[in-house]
Amino acid sequence: MKRHVLRRQPGSLLTSQLLGVCSFFLIACPLAPAIADEVLEIGSRRELFVDDYLVERLAGLRLKLHEPRPTPLVPGTPNGHYATVIKDGSLYRRYDRGGFAQQDGDSRETTHYWESRDGIHWSRPNLGLFEVNGSRDNNVIIANTKWVAHNFSPFLDRRPQVPKEQRFKALAGDQTTGTVSGADQ
Repeated sequence: MKRHVLRRQPGSLLTSQLLGVCSFFLIACPLAPAIADEVLEIGSRRELFVDDYLVERLAGLRLKLHEPRPTPLVPGTPNGHYATVIKDGSLYRRYDRGGFAQQDGDSRETTHYWESRDGIHWSRPNLGLFEVNGSRDNNVIIANTKWVAHNFSPFLDRRPQVPKEQRFKALAGDQTTGTVSGADQ
């Protein structure tokens, strides 16, 4: 396995901030190594270079963020917004907000559920749980609520002691509501 070792640049903004915040500890611990001489072992993991924190020097080089480029949508791609994607074994589960609300927290906001095996091609299961626009032919899992669909944030509780039917939980609503758990999809 190839290992990479990078040195922090002594004059970087983050190093200056760390020195300022940690000056008490550096003064109180005379045996502490100088930050500029500290070697950070990153192993084989990837690092995002958005500043010079992990770079000692750039000789004839510069940091450049790549620019986003438009890509065509795959047919059947979910078109909701504020999406959460959870990888559950070999299945990706997507939850997103839809509906035609007049304002945030409007009871016409809905939450939709999608499934994918690769995270690119999505299927819309017909769950038939709620009537929306006169039909139950949809993938809506939350409807006719005020604020719940607006900021529904699901997560998967992976603790071993959690019963299978309570693994999926969510934060949603306002100060009067709390954590929601439900049976697996």
